[in-house]
Amino acid sequence: MIDLQYKYSDGVYYLEGVIDEHANLKTYTIAPDQVIRWNLRGITLINSLGIRLMVRFIKELGDASIEFYDCPTPFLEAASIIPSLIGGPNSAHRVKSVYLPMRCKDHHQFNASVPVKEISFDDGVAMPIFDCPTCKMPLDPNLELELEDLLSFLSEDS
Repeated sequence: MIDLQYKYSDGVYYLEGVIDEHANLKTYTIAPDQVIRWNLRGITLINSLGIRLMVRFIKELGDASIEFYDCPTPFLEAASIIPSLIGGPNSAHRVKSVYLPMRCKDHHQFNASVPVKEISFDDGVAMPIFDCPTCKMPLDPNLELELEDLLSFLSEDS
């Protein structure tokens, strides 16, 4: 199992690996106007003990600002069931972008970073259209869950 790793660049912490009971979530000393930015693109798994650890970490941050970028499917699945993973109900605004597997009709597969503000929640969940860089066909989410089940929690305070 890969331990949780951090890389820091341009004001963003890039997390990679597994969030489990062994994850070392960094302690932050931040000024009131500072924002912690986590890019979660590299997270491959979050188990139940990792969720508990992360919920506790978010609570300890208190009123500090935290933003989540490129949230992968394992994180979104957990956050859709346990809202306290992102700070509780009414905290969906902290999720700035999602990172989803996509594929075209010719089965080319890619991952796409999608800003939450570009996702429509008016009538279900509608993604912006992306074209396959290989064949130029439209890409569709390649998910085990329905897109609405995975992302509907993001509309709660939008």
